[in-house]
Amino acid sequence: GPIIESNTYVDTINVDNLTEKIYYKVQAYDFRFNPSEFSTELELSKPDIIPPNPPVFKEIKADSTGILIRWELSRSEDVDRHLLYRRSDKEPNWTLVKSIDDLKVNFYLDTDLTHRTAYAYTMIAVDDAGLESNPISPVSLKWIDKSPYPPISDFYYNIDNEKRNISLSWSYSTHNVSEYRIYKSLNGNPFKLIETVTPD
Repeated sequence: GPIIESNTYVDTINVDNLTEKIYYKVQAYDFRFNPSEFSTELELSKPDIIPPNPPVFKEIKADSTGILIRWELSRSEDVDRHLLYRRSDKEPNWTLVKSIDDLKVNFYLDTDLTHRTAYAYTMIAVDDAGLESNPISPVSLKWIDKSPYPPISDFYYNIDNEKRNISLSWSYSTHNVSEYRIYKSLNGNPFKLIETVTPD
């Protein structure tokens, strides 16, 4: 290193590389150039201007419990956490679903879902300096609930002997119903669809 006569020194370093630390020691010389012992080592963290690599999606699948997303972790050594974002086909903006601080976790099961709705997911990695990776190209999947509606329990009938007809009525509080289908069976035979009506 350079020999200087003052007790201060300004150094310039290259921060545009992957090394995060830089080390300094100081040694004193007398007028006859006899050296002292080295000082203790000074370890400094270089300014971080390089964002981390993003994670990589490996799998997305749906089952009766929800949508499962798996990914490969970011390969950057200074990653602090991964952020998972979601957007449904009914939403204009991305929403943060989960901040994953455990760097060994590489999956998430999303259970806060709505029947017949498509969901897109993306992720970013954040390093210990707060720099964010580019987001992953989104993956998407529509979730179909295997049993989206509870059974109709309030089911009533009225027989009009004069008009020789049966009136059917029911009440149902579940929303997003597109139609009701009415089935009929005679004398223990299989049920057959006889009518489709709208919720109104």
